[in-house]
Amino acid sequence: GQYAGEPTYFYQTGPDGQRYAGGGQVQIDVTPIAGDPGATIDKMRVVKAAALAPAEPSSADRSVAAMATAQIAQAQADLNAMRSAERRGETVDKTV
Repeated sequence: GQYAGEPTYFYQTGPDGQRYAGGGQVQIDVTPIAGDPGATIDKMRVVKAAALAPAEPSSADRSVAAMATAQIAQAQADLNAMRSAERRGETVDKTV
């Protein structure tokens, strides 16, 4: 999807001398969107859903989902802090 990099494949030579993909990996972007906790939450929900989409998620899939869940929690805390500060009339630094 939009937060995944290009796949990288690992090849093995079969008994017939041909090369076959024996595995691979895809880098997933789990970085927060600076200054926009709401957008970070939306992004991480997409990442988490994609990671848990397979019928049997791998340990790497579950790890990505856990990282996304942690980012959602942090972004939600940041969003709550920003809203509280705004209600108190404080200036909010959105570059964090």
